[in-house]
Amino acid sequence: MAQTVASHPRFRRLPYGAYVMFYEILDAQVVIRSIEHSATLK
Repeated sequence: MAQTVASHPRFRRLPYGAYVMFYEILDAQVVIRSIEHSATLK
């Protein structure tokens, strides 16, 4: 469902409304790396 991030293949990017969440899956954990407003990513 989430896209991989080209510069960091272990990271995933998941759009949610006006925000984009960047996260990483480590063993049995999901680590949220950042949540950003989509307008700041353009």
